[in-house]
Amino acid sequence: RQATIDEICEVPGIGRRTAESVAAALASTAPAAPAVNTATGEIIEEDDGGSS
Repeated sequence: RQATIDEICEVPGIGRRTAESVAAALASTAPAAPAVNTATGEIIEEDDGGSS
């Protein structure tokens, strides 16, 4: 997520336009989608790291 456009361009097959698109997508501040257990369909709640 911290790579520059020039660094992304160094990846074989990635041109400047693609690198700019990748950098823009990674920099977006959209909230992450909730995690879903695909076996049960249950939405997995994120905790604050503390123990219950």
